[in-house]
Parts: sequence; C-alpha cells; structure tokens
Amino acid sequence: MAIFQYEGTKRNGEAVKGSVNLPSENEVRIFLRQQGIRPSKIEAESFFNKEMKLFGSGVKDTEVAIMTRQLAVMVSSGVPLLQAFDILGQGEKNPRLKKSLTEIQEAISAVARSGKRCRSRRTSSTTFTSTSCAPARWAARST
Repeated sequence: MAIFQYEGTKRNGEAVKGSVNLPSENEVRIFLRQQGIRPSKIEAESFFNKEMKLFGSGVKDTEVAIMTRQLAVMVSSGVPLLQAFDILGQGEKNPRLKKSLTEIQEAISAVARSGKRCRSRRTSSTTFTSTSCAPARWAARST
C-alpha cells in the first residue's frame, strides 16, 4: 500500500485536497469517484513531495537555510556541535526557531551525558552491551 496525495473538486465546486492509503492510483481514482470528488492531481507521496515542518509554522524556509549554512560553517571549522547550537540560539531573532535550536541542543546534551556514563562503564576490552549505552526509549525496543 502507498500513500497518495490528491487534489480535486467536489460536485458543488468546492476544492479539496488530502491523502489516502491505497494500493494503486486506479484504486484512488475509484475511491475519489465514490466520494463525489473529481481529481485534478494524484501523486504517490515520497520524501521529496512531503510537506515537512521541522521547526513548526512561523519559521521561513530562508531562515532555516541560513541557519543550516551557519551551522555547517561552524562545524566544518571545528566548533563543537553543542557550542554551535548555543551560538545559533543566542543570535536567533525568531522565537520559534530559537526554541527549536534550544530543544535540539538539549537533546544532543542528553545523548552526550548518556555517552559519558557509557564511557565510564567501559570494560578493558572496550566493548559495550547494546542496551547499556542506549537511551531508555531505544533500549526498550531492542529487547
């Protein structure tokens, strides 16, 4: 089964768009016809046509592009990742993007702290068990 995105018009002329999980484009056409929708566009959802809102509404694509370019420059010049996110967060004017950067920084910091605990439990052979170093939510899935 695939997810198909569609756009079309109802019998009363109202424009509609949405997505359905059906095995083929023909099945989608049949489904829409039964719903009284005349499709003008049907396409299989993919990574490239999926609408992604990583930072939520209120953050422009240009702001994300500038931020990621600044992050790339800092990391490629040797600035540690946590410090790079801290610098970006301090200089950001958009409060939603600033909040997202802070959340990312906190998540990286939490992983780094759990990694430090793992390193302190390192055995002489420097091997780890798969669950001893994984965060709790990942360790539960692996068992």
